[in-house]
Amino acid sequence: MTKRCPNCNQIVLPDDTRCWHCETALAAVPPATAPAAAVGLAQAERDWRRSMLGLRGDALPAGGVPPVAVYAPFTLLLLVAAVWLAGQLRAYPLVQLPPSERIPPAWQVLTMGENELTLNVPESWVVLDAAVPAHQSDIAAFMSQPVAPTFFQPLASRGPDLDVRLVAQGLPLAEENTAERPLLILASSEQLAPFTTAEVEQTAETAAAITLLQLFHVDNYQRSHDVLVVRMGDWRCYQHFANGRQRAWLLALCAPDKAFIQWRETFEQISNSFEDLQREMVVE
Repeated sequence: MTKRCPNCNQIVLPDDTRCWHCETALAAVPPATAPAAAVGLAQAERDWRRSMLGLRGDALPAGGVPPVAVYAPFTLLLLVAAVWLAGQLRAYPLVQLPPSERIPPAWQVLTMGENELTLNVPESWVVLDAAVPAHQSDIAAFMSQPVAPTFFQPLASRGPDLDVRLVAQGLPLAEENTAERPLLILASSEQLAPFTTAEVEQTAETAAAITLLQLFHVDNYQRSHDVLVVRMGDWRCYQHFANGRQRAWLLALCAPDKAFIQWRETFEQISNSFEDLQREMVVE
């Protein structure tokens, strides 16, 4: 509203204290502008908050929460979750079995070396570990039997450096028939490390000392392997071969030929549980 001099009715400035037309003293400016200034600052702060959140109009009421108070807790929660997940990914063992391959009840988990490999066998099986000095003489006595070396055929002919690392023996299906007792023999070989599936097939198909009953490849990334089912004399073996850049593993699961069918499911479960935790794959 325009301010005028009460004496001469001429227009004067709002903050004039004396009329510069007639020199009449003017009333002081009422203190109404101070609250307006405060309201202007409060409105400016609300406008700044709305702009930080990308809002328009009155979307953010007076006294709204600053953006940092909204996003900081969520950011902290994400960081904590990331640290926890990283710790879980580093945990041992690194075995991830699908539901169809879960460890049956009353099975023992075998871990060799410094997290070198893991393997599961029935609880009742007797296990001999070559890393245990007290077991070494028993393993040597077992391998001295004429039939023992044939359990690794036909691949043993291409890997004469096979080193027996583990021997296990299960209970017979009937206590009175000890001839049905199943066997497990695990060996490693550096010479067989680069062996591909094609070379395994060629070796098995041309071997004369055994009868090849079945051969197939299991493609499962770090747990990929070749399976051979072979017969040698009165025995039949389910062989699990896994190559690698440093070494290969040959797992022989054997039983008398007439009892093999009854043990095959157990052999497959043992084979499915096997994993080389330090494996470096060979690219074929």
